[in-house]
Amino acid sequence: MATLNSSPQVVDLVGYAGDTLTVTVTAPTAFIAGREWLAQLRATAGAAAVDASFSISPPSVVDGPATLVLSAAQTAQLFNTSIGGKAYSGVWDCQLAPAGGGDPVTTLVQGRVTISGDVTRVA
Repeated sequence: MATLNSSPQVVDLVGYAGDTLTVTVTAPTAFIAGREWLAQLRATAGAAAVDASFSISPPSVVDGPATLVLSAAQTAQLFNTSIGGKAYSGVWDCQLAPAGGGDPVTTLVQGRVTISGDVTRVA
């Protein structure tokens, strides 16, 4: 029997505190029509608190990529909230959902996130 796997693609992100982290995600224009993008980081998939949310620029051309960005300030904050000065470790995903909620919800990509400490900082 065939198996249909609708799991999102796994993409782990490794970043550096104080640096901007940019990710591009592509989906066909017809697939995303009428839906909103949402991408978040949490300590674990079951955690209630959102540690950070990506700012998202939807595709500007047909079948083009959306750009997801964690600012330098956000990556620095993630590292600063890590325990014992160790790298921040969490999970992330990016999904499409109808404006205002409801179905269909589709998670396009998910994975682990690691943000390690920086050395050089802007004063």
